[in-house]
Amino acid sequence: RGVQDDIQSFVIRIWHEAVDSEGNATAWRGSIEQVGSGDRFYFQDLQAAVGFIRKQGGIDGGPAGVENRLV
Repeated sequence: RGVQDDIQSFVIRIWHEAVDSEGNATAWRGSIEQVGSGDRFYFQDLQAAVGFIRKQGGIDGGPAGVENRLV
């Protein structure tokens, strides 16, 4: 299995949905889409986005040290 077989591409979009009285963002949202499959996941925090990437990439339960590359 070559390196090309292990490449995953994602499109990540992040936006704010709420602002306080001073115009500061108070609630951020996002979506992440796997380019090849079109699977899309909506999230409210970055850890959820990382979890989606790990699941789609088959990283959960992978070799030791792999999880440290997706932070």
